[in-house]
Order: sequence, then structure tokens, then C-alpha cells
Amino acid sequence: MRKKTPEEILERIKKAQREPRPDFMTQEYLTYEEVAAYLGLDSISTVEKWVQADKIPYTRLSSKCVRFPRKLIDKWLAEKTVVPATKPLSLVRKERRFAL
Repeated sequence: MRKKTPEEILERIKKAQREPRPDFMTQEYLTYEEVAAYLGLDSISTVEKWVQADKIPYTRLSSKCVRFPRKLIDKWLAEKTVVPATKPLSLVRKERRFAL
């Protein structure tokens, strides 16, 4: 394999800068405090309990360092969202008829 010229190396660097980065390289990670604030919690103890019970997505970087990928937190939150079902109009009419 031949040595690359400085121009070839520079061109390769420029090409790498133009290409989009993979998702994992641009993903933002949150700390316990940031996740608690993001979810509107008063303290981090709830987040700590969720991590211990594996109820929230997280990444363990070491035995004491845990981070939370924002995209996975958003996805997890969307999956937990409950939209109340509305009653069919026919049921609403029946209820009104009996209420009179």
C-alpha cells in the first residue's frame, strides 16, 4: 500500500466533513438532573428508581456513570402517553335521552 499524499489526506478529511454523521454520534445525552427537569420531576430519586427497575432507557458508561439519550427518552415518553378515547356519538345521544 502506497503512502497517501497530503492532498489526498486533505480531500479525505473534507469528504468526511461533508458526509452526515451517524445518529449515535450526534445524539444528545442527559444526566439524572437533566432528565428529572425534562420530565418535570421534583427530584432525581424517581429517575434513579426507574433506572434500577429498568423502566427508562439509559446508557451505563461505567459503574457510576449513567446517561440518558434524549431521542430514546422522547420515544419512551411518547409510548407512555395515553390519549383518552371519546365516546361514540350514539352513546352520547342515549345518555342525553335517559337524563331527561
